[in-house]
Amino acid sequence: MNLRHRIQPPPLDDERWTNIERAVVLAATSQVARPGLTRPRWLLAGWAAATALACGIAAVALWLAWRGPTPGRTDAPIGPAATAPLAAPIAIAAGPTGSRVDLGDAVVEVAAGSEVTVTRPGGGVLLELAAGTVDLVVAPRAGRAPLVVRAADVDVIVVGTEFSVRRDEQIHVAVREGVVRVRRGQDEVRVVAGQAWAGPVTRVAGAPMPAVTAAGPDGSDAVGRPDGAAGTTVATGPLQTRSDGVMPTLRDRVASAPDGARADGERPGATDQPGRAGRGDQPTGRTGRDRTGEGAQAGAGAPVLDLATAIRRQPLAPPQPVIAGEPAAQLAAYQRALTEGKGAAAAAALYGMAVVQHRGLGRDTDALRSLDAYLRRFASGEERADVLWLRIRILCRAGFGESCREAAHSYLRAFAGDGVRARLAEEIVATTAP
Repeated sequence: MNLRHRIQPPPLDDERWTNIERAVVLAATSQVARPGLTRPRWLLAGWAAATALACGIAAVALWLAWRGPTPGRTDAPIGPAATAPLAAPIAIAAGPTGSRVDLGDAVVEVAAGSEVTVTRPGGGVLLELAAGTVDLVVAPRAGRAPLVVRAADVDVIVVGTEFSVRRDEQIHVAVREGVVRVRRGQDEVRVVAGQAWAGPVTRVAGAPMPAVTAAGPDGSDAVGRPDGAAGTTVATGPLQTRSDGVMPTLRDRVASAPDGARADGERPGATDQPGRAGRGDQPTGRTGRDRTGEGAQAGAGAPVLDLATAIRRQPLAPPQPVIAGEPAAQLAAYQRALTEGKGAAAAAALYGMAVVQHRGLGRDTDALRSLDAYLRRFASGEERADVLWLRIRILCRAGFGESCREAAHSYLRAFAGDGVRARLAEEIVATTAP
């Protein structure tokens, strides 16, 4: 569903109406009579009729533009004013396979059975979630009104990030990239990448604002696994990926996987070959709807993964130490740590810089420089796997070209057979360049 063409043009004020009408009349009457020229009566009458017709056409066209699109229609064209309000609220009730909504500056995955209404008040975007889950990728909105997801009296305010909101018995927020503000009444908390927040739908008077928590090991504790049980099938995105580590086919290939989470909370790494141990890379557990029914297993009939989305949804380890604040302040802190630290501390600072440059600031060129500096200085650093994977994420955003495939080759040279990431890297290498 594409809502790019549902924006009505702004109304014309009286002065603009007058100027347009005057211009139409002058353009026509300037041809009716010129000094020194004699025209036949029939020609003057023809010009007068043409003038009246032109004025009538202009008036009808301007009236239609002032009125805007007919409520309920979705095919009205738009002009350059992309921040004008929507002609009417758009109600979305997702069917059994969910829905994908392109807002132009944001893409919304609406999970099966979810209900959401979209409007554009004051140049921003408002999604009112009545039930279910929405998963969003929002382009940076610097200088523009924010995008807001509203569930009951909770507002999740965004300026450019990737996150999910689910409404059931509680309201759950999980952030994959960037930062959001969760506001309830006069209270507000910040939720950054790798963190989650949850609170009751109905707030008890005087109850404190729930605290922000760390997301689960799959990056989706608040949204993807409401009961925390291994094997829970989630329904929040375009891919079918189960939180017990089972992935469906990649290009009709069946990927083997280990058992789910153990009692001690650790997860063994998925492997491509029996008896070959992995490093424990996790699928996000929140990247897909189960299109084939609850508890569907990978294999014949499973949907083919969207490779680009699967790459983006693989979680990255948060930088250490975690630094609070705006992205610019975080970057400055990691830069200081880099200049003042040595060894592992300097390596962690370089990785932190790259993550903030990519996620928080959208400066991918700078992030690649930081990642390359890490690999030159700390070839065996603790963050090496995440550094190599972040290079894949950045270089493959524009497509599976030569630089993307070379990044995948680099990952496989270091971590071949190491679980989900390695399988995705193999898929990248096998992809034909456009």
